Amino acid sequence: MKTFLSKAFALFILVAATMLDTSDSQGTGVYETKNSHLTCFPARNNNKFSAMISLHANEYQKHYSLKRCKVLFRFVELCIPSTKEVHKFNGEPAKMPIAKPVYNDFLCYKMRCAEENKLLTHQNVVGQFGQHKLEILQNRARLRVCIPAWKLNEDGKPTILEY
Repeated sequence: MKTFLSKAFALFILVAATMLDTSDSQGTGVYETKNSHLTCFPARNNNKFSAMISLHANEYQKHYSLKRCKVLFRFVELCIPSTKEVHKFNGEPAKMPIAKPVYNDFLCYKMRCAEENKLLTHQNVVGQFGQHKLEILQNRARLRVCIPAWKLNEDGKPTILEY
C-alpha cells in the first residue's frame, strides 16, 4: 500500500509540474516553472517625481510592513520575467512548492523609510539553491519597492505578456 501511495504521489507531482510548464533544468534536479524568475537590469530614471508611501505586507507576514517611505526616483531596476536554466549545481535541490509564473515586468525603486519601522534581524528561507538563514541588514537606505510595470511598444502602448 505504501508503494502505491508513493507512486501515486509522484504521479501527482509530475502531472502538477507538467500543468505549470516546468522542466528539470539540465538534469540537475532543479525544476523550473516558465517565467517564475525575475532578471533585473540597473537603469537611470530621468522622470522626476516625489512619493511617500507605506507598504502593507500580506496577513501572513505583517511584520514586513513599512511606514513612511520616501521613493527615490533616480536609479531603478527594470525586472523582467525569465526562466532560469541551471547548468551546474553541486548542492541538493531544496524541496519546496512549485513557483508560480510572473506575467508582467517590475520597476524597482530605492526608498528610505522612517526610523520608527522595526525591521527583523534574521529570517530563514528556502529557495532552489537550498535553505538559508538570512541576516536582515538594518540599513534603511537600502530598501526597495518593486511595482508592476509594462514595457511600451513603438506606439506607446503597454506590451502585455500572455502565456
